[in-house]
Amino acid sequence: MGKHTFEIHSLHQGRWKFEATCDNREAAFDLARELVESPEKESVCVVAKTHDVDTGKTTTRTDFFGSAHSSDAPAPAKDEDGPQSYEQFFRYVALLVLAVGGFALIVLAAIFLLSGQTIRL
Repeated sequence: MGKHTFEIHSLHQGRWKFEATCDNREAAFDLARELVESPEKESVCVVAKTHDVDTGKTTTRTDFFGSAHSSDAPAPAKDEDGPQSYEQFFRYVALLVLAVGGFALIVLAAIFLLSGQTIRL
């Protein structure tokens, strides 16, 4: 069995702001609809989180509410508890390995060239 919570976030002057948390889906969506009508809010989103007590995993789903004020509002930052964080982690590790390996190769080549040795093929 999972525990459901709904977070409401709003975009104001290019920054996402946490507004509220609800345990009831309809209450969260009602508040989001109210916020999106506000002239200072550029966009509003509801993040639905479900925590599975048995497995300890949390899944998230984001629903956006557009605004007449801004049609191209940036998406909020991804939730770091979700599976996308693993993909991002492995991408960073691969990039780090390539960067360190490339740097090490350049250092070894410089040492070899500065030592005065020649390469014979």
